[in-house]
Amino acid sequence: MNDRERQGHERRAYILRCEPDSSRGSVNIAVFSNGRGVGYLPTDVAEEMRPFLDRLGGAAIVNGAGAQTGSIRLRVDLPTRSALHEFVERLETRERE
Repeated sequence: MNDRERQGHERRAYILRCEPDSSRGSVNIAVFSNGRGVGYLPTDVAEEMRPFLDRLGGAAIVNGAGAQTGSIRLRVDLPTRSALHEFVERLETRERE
């Protein structure tokens, strides 16, 4: 992201996308904003999210915000494990009906 985008504090949507194995390890979930890769979820978070994203087709849209004052790190709002589990279960139930 460019400096102007990092300085904004407005809410925004990010895309989380599973990526194949790479130098980051076996669990990679890339974060995209405006069609560009802006980073990766931490490995421990990616390991927890990966099974759910796989069940959703490998990607999902989540909310977030720009960087906090004095930081270049972006904030991504991830659903809780229980909320994500419930959401995926409902989708799969609808598909079976």
